[in-house]
Amino acid sequence: MDRTLAAVLGRATALARWQVHDMQGRRRGRVFDLRVDWSPGDERSPIAELIYGRTGWMERVGLTDKRPQSAPWSRVSEVTGHAVRVADGSEGAQTRAR
Repeated sequence: MDRTLAAVLGRATALARWQVHDMQGRRRGRVFDLRVDWSPGDERSPIAELIYGRTGWMERVGLTDKRPQSAPWSRVSEVTGHAVRVADGSEGAQTRAR
């Protein structure tokens, strides 16, 4: 598996603006940012957390310092088409302030 920095970033940025749904199929927003944890040669998923929703967008462009909606990658149960399905318990989760 090609795990160069360019390959990892290319795959991760492909998720930008994808829709986020909960397990019941309710739309939770769109992916606006990703938090990654990657080291060369590491075979784990480099994505640690999805940042999504309106507050996620506002934080990304610097319009708010409120904590955005987030879901740890470990709660992602499915990635299909242009959507990410997140397991129960992650809806409304908050990430720590930066």
